[in-house]
Amino acid sequence: MTPNVGFCFEDQEVADAGAIMQDHKIRRLPVVNRQRRLVGIISIGDIALGTGDTKLVGVSVQEVSAPDAPKPLPGLKRE
Repeated sequence: MTPNVGFCFEDQEVADAGAIMQDHKIRRLPVVNRQRRLVGIISIGDIALGTGDTKLVGVSVQEVSAPDAPKPLPGLKRE
């Protein structure tokens, strides 16, 4: 299970949700109310269909899909 789950609040702008998805490289984001109770989940597809903001969707998909640089495993040293 993921120890630090990214989420957005239900009253935040859609662009904020897209930015969180980009930062965490996730395609679905839990949506919570201000009491931090789950009220839904937003996906990149929801952003595409709900906003019509092709720029936001394009950037989000590109950022989420971009591979990260390989990270060394803990305890192994590269020489």
